[in-house]
Amino acid sequence: MHKLRKEWVQNGLRNKWDARLNRETRLPEDESVHLGGVTLVEAFTPSTVFRLYETLRKWPRRPERSNETLVADLERSRSGGAAGGWRNLGVVRRPGQSILGDGHHDDSLPPGVEAVWLSLSYLMPSVAVVCATFAFTDDVADLSDLLRTDFGTETEKTRIVVHGRLGRLRALIPWSRPKRYSSSTPMWRPDAAKQRAVERRIRQREAECAQWFFKKFEGRFARPTRKFIPASD
Repeated sequence: MHKLRKEWVQNGLRNKWDARLNRETRLPEDESVHLGGVTLVEAFTPSTVFRLYETLRKWPRRPERSNETLVADLERSRSGGAAGGWRNLGVVRRPGQSILGDGHHDDSLPPGVEAVWLSLSYLMPSVAVVCATFAFTDDVADLSDLLRTDFGTETEKTRIVVHGRLGRLRALIPWSRPKRYSSSTPMWRPDAAKQRAVERRIRQREAECAQWFFKKFEGRFARPTRKFIPASD
C-alpha cells in the first residue's frame, strides 16, 4: 500500500509538472513556425574531383549556356589560374513549375521540396565545393503542430555501468551481480522531449535532401556516415 501511494504521489506531481511545462512552451494559435530551409555542402578534393567533372559535363542547362564553360572554370581553378570565385549552377524545380534564369526540372526531388539553388565555389586549387539550398512547401516546412503538441516526461532504458575488468561486457549479462556497479536512467522533460521531436523532424527533412544531393554530387562527404560530415548549429 505504501509503495502504491508513493507511486500515485509521484505520478501526480509528474503530471502537474508536465502540464505546466507544456503550457509554458506551447506555441500560440495565432503564431506559426516554419523550417526556413536546408543547406548542404559537398567538397571535391583531388581524389574525387573526377566525379565533379563528369557531373558538370552532363549537368542540364539552357541551350545557350555551354557546359564546357563550367568545366573550363574548374580546370583553371585547379591549375591555379583563377583564385577563388564561384559559378551559379541554376535552380532545380519539379516539372510544371516556373523557372526564371538558368535551371531545369527534376521529378526525383524529395517530397515537399519546392526548389533547390546550387552553386559551385572554387575555394583553392585542390578543393571545389558545391552548395545546395533546399526550400520547402509551406505544409512540409510547418513545425507548428509539433510545437502545440503536449509531451510527457520520457525515461530511457536504465544503463548499467560495471566497474573493473571487462566491465562493459559484464554489464550485458543479465544474471551477473557485480559488487561494483552504478546505474542511471536518462529522463527527458516535456520541453526537452518537444525539442527532440522537432530536431527529429528537421533531421528527416535533411536526410531526404541529402539522399538526392549526394546522388547528384558524389564527393568527399557522400560516402562516410553522417557523424563524420562537418556541420554547425
